[in-house]
Amino acid sequence: MAVGAATWFDRAVRRGFDVGPFDLNGTDLYMILTTAAQALTRSFTGGSGDCRYADFTAELATAFGYTNGGLAFTAPAINVVGTDQFFDSDPLTWALSATISARYAVCIDKLSANDNALFFFDLNTSLGAGVNASIGPPTLILTPDPDGWLKWYQP
Repeated sequence: MAVGAATWFDRAVRRGFDVGPFDLNGTDLYMILTTAAQALTRSFTGGSGDCRYADFTAELATAFGYTNGGLAFTAPAINVVGTDQFFDSDPLTWALSATISARYAVCIDKLSANDNALFFFDLNTSLGAGVNASIGPPTLILTPDPDGWLKWYQP
């Protein structure tokens, strides 16, 4: 499943300027899955007011091949082509034993002291607010776009 455009959490962008940069090349980036029970927007900050992993109260429970806490990105890299820069990694793959319901895929930086959330993907933009995507076995594969998970331009 191609994930489409990422939405940065406003707090993550601000934290990058206020506290210091985040390491997209790091080995402690995880993708968690959450349901529509907790609507996400770019302004989401959660109960902590700081957009942390602990703020995601609608993460899927460990079951059917999903493990609470998410899946680690493998082979994360920043690639540069001309003036374009891309954050890329291998696809994220969950082996599922039954159908799961999820709405959002959220990138968590577990290297940070508070397990900060960085950005998210809406897995079900076509069905409207409050509706989960039904994802059946045998696998859920989240695949970055050809330009990676994220792309930015540096003149």
